[in-house]
Amino acid sequence: MPRRLIPFVPELHYHIYNRGNNRERIFFEPENYLFFLKKIKQ
Repeated sequence: MPRRLIPFVPELHYHIYNRGNNRERIFFEPENYLFFLKKIKQ
């Protein structure tokens, strides 16, 4: 995954994709998805 050169700005909105290549799932366990949501909230 390429590194983002422009830093995120707290006041702006961003679209975050949570899907793998070819629309494949990336979360196979509910705990992993909940962990992802907690990190996004932070």
